Amino acid sequence: MYCQSFAYGRLDVTIPDPITRLKERYDDLKDLITDLRVDINYLQGLCDDYERILKEHGLL
Repeated sequence: MYCQSFAYGRLDVTIPDPITRLKERYDDLKDLITDLRVDINYLQGLCDDYERILKEHGLL
């Protein structure tokens, strides 16, 4: 798809200025942190559930 777009002259291959690249990197990292926080909350919930189950059965 990108090869065809490039061949037809519709693919923008200009390199953005350093400030724009830094902003894009910042936004990407911010999104990654948000996703990781969601994952951490999910995994913490699982750990809490397993700990509760182990305590109920006297294994912890």
